[in-house]
Amino acid sequence: MAGELTVSERILYHLNNYVKYEDKYEAPFDVTQDGIAQACSISRAHAAIELKKLKASGIVDETLKHVRKGKARRKVYFLMTNGKSMAADVLQYVRDNSIIPMVDATKVSPESISRSKSVRRSSPLPTVRDFFGRGKELEEVNQALASPTLKVLSIRGIAGIGKTTLVAKAVSGLSGQRVFWYSAKPWDVPRTLADALGRFFDENGSRRLATYLASGKFEFGELSFLLNEELAENGYTLVFDDVDASDNFQEFLKMLKHSCGSAKMIVTSEAGPKFYDASDMVARKEVTEI
Repeated sequence: MAGELTVSERILYHLNNYVKYEDKYEAPFDVTQDGIAQACSISRAHAAIELKKLKASGIVDETLKHVRKGKARRKVYFLMTNGKSMAADVLQYVRDNSIIPMVDATKVSPESISRSKSVRRSSPLPTVRDFFGRGKELEEVNQALASPTLKVLSIRGIAGIGKTTLVAKAVSGLSGQRVFWYSAKPWDVPRTLADALGRFFDENGSRRLATYLASGKFEFGELSFLLNEELAENGYTLVFDDVDASDNFQEFLKMLKHSCGSAKMIVTSEAGPKFYDASDMVARKEVTEI
């Protein structure tokens, strides 16, 4: 430690005040990425990078908890045993050297973050006029989406059998979800899909991710990181209709499968999609086919 605290030390200083919540059902907003960023006067992206390092070093623990006044669980962070010891050293150093820690919990304001995202915007969904005789399939869809390990629900069948209608009916009944709907066309390329996703995230207040997608110069590694950050919390369902219409963005969907956090992907197709394989269904149980 030098004459002022590093960003990591400021995070430890901040989290030390919230140890008592680690075993509670509900956590304060202050221990989310947004809360930590506000308290330590850094950007959310900077907080995410530092927390990733601290997590990899076994200093902080990342978990999902219900956050006060929030409807969905969010990623929260608590000090591990090693982190508590390090935080104690930081506190002692601050006291002994009259350091200004540049950490202020009074700056934490959930409203300032949630205001832009309070309105959940979904893509326009196909209109479902008549829905008969698919009660069993609808129940299968709902049960699959309730699985905590599921990343992709794949609905397969011949043209005209009602795949799109079934999915539209299912997602229209989801509560508290932002639904992204994309119908694939033979001429689609990764850029067309990225543009549509960019507009969707922009409407939901995710400006940084939207700007990166709209740039047309995205790189899968960086995009995967940004998507993981945004989709780590509950609240998103991503639907890709007729994914076998184009082979051009199968790699994009594969990347998205690994980066969707707690979001669920639903895809429809006639043939088997190419962005997952049998091991995803059998070994990892991340994909379910109906």
